[in-house]
Amino acid sequence: MKEGEGGFYLIFQGGQLLRHPSGESIFTLSSLAEFGIQVGEGSILIGRQQDREVRVINLSEDTAPPHLEAIGMRDLAGLDEPLFEMAGRGLQLLNWQDTHQFCGRCGTRTRSDSTAHMRVCEACDMTFYPRVAPCVMALVIDGDYCLLARHVGGRGRYYTALAGFIEAGESAEQCLAREIKEEVGLVVRAHQYFSSQSWPFPGQLMLAYAVRCEDGPIEIQADELTEAAWFHRDHIPDMPPPYTLSGKLIRHFISGGFFGILR
Repeated sequence: MKEGEGGFYLIFQGGQLLRHPSGESIFTLSSLAEFGIQVGEGSILIGRQQDREVRVINLSEDTAPPHLEAIGMRDLAGLDEPLFEMAGRGLQLLNWQDTHQFCGRCGTRTRSDSTAHMRVCEACDMTFYPRVAPCVMALVIDGDYCLLARHVGGRGRYYTALAGFIEAGESAEQCLAREIKEEVGLVVRAHQYFSSQSWPFPGQLMLAYAVRCEDGPIEIQADELTEAAWFHRDHIPDMPPPYTLSGKLIRHFISGGFFGILR
């Protein structure tokens, strides 16, 4: 991380993180000045590093800083997971700020609050906080086998766990049962929480579970899945990368995790 006066900055443009050709993605005020970038009022505080504030900046599409490269967030996730987590928080806050410039009740322009991540409408006293969409992820397990699927519109060739958004009024466990029943026609008998992950595409919180279901045939929901099948832990097909929560969940199963717990 570069040293310099003031705090540190991450720079986004068009949803991509900008970095120096050397690979450096975290800038100081002095290094920003080298590229002709000025910090305006739109910067957002996202945390602290080395006891200094870290802020995120979004450049307009018509700004073209010389000598800076753009890297997509999915590429960044595979290269530097800690930076991905910090940049993901910044990108979610930038998206929230961009989509809440005006009050959804009365249409008045909102303003940022200096004490917290919220936007305020002074005309009707509404406050708007960053939105997070919670999702469940389910790896259905039966002994040495797990159920993997390929989703309609999914990225790449990967087989992955089942997943779905939690609906209004649902608990995570209720969503788990509903999604599995809808997507593959199975009834949940037992479940075990595994882990969670923030996923900034654009702003999900993934909650992962291992699940045991009642015996029964797989009945695919055609508008959600293109394929679903059982795979032995020793013969898993192409799966998501290890930095994804689904990749971690499946690899934990392969390594012997959940053995006996959900039998």
